[in-house]
Amino acid sequence: MNLLFVYGTLMPGDVRWPLVADQVLAARRSRVRGRLFDTGEGYPGARFDLDGEIEGWILELRPDSLATTLASLDHIEGAVWGLYRRVTVMSSGGDECW
Repeated sequence: MNLLFVYGTLMPGDVRWPLVADQVLAARRSRVRGRLFDTGEGYPGARFDLDGEIEGWILELRPDSLATTLASLDHIEGAVWGLYRRVTVMSSGGDECW
C-alpha cells in the first residue's frame, strides 16, 4: 500500500510538505472519518476512532522508496517515541491509506 492520507502540516503547501514532496507521484484532496484536535504544539492531532470528518490529501508515494519514506515520517511525526502511531484509514472514496 503506497497511499498516505495527510492532514495539517504535511499537506501540499504547508510547512512540512517539503519533507515528503519529492516522494509523491500524485496528490488529491480527500476525507476520512475522524476528528482533529489542537495539540497546543502548533500542529493538529487526529483521532480516527471518533465520529466526524477530517479533510486532507491522499498522497501516492513512490513504491521504490516507500519503506524509507514511511520510516522518515514516523520519526518526524514522533511515532518512534510513542507520541503518535501510524494507522490505516479508509478514505471517503474507498481508498485504504496509511
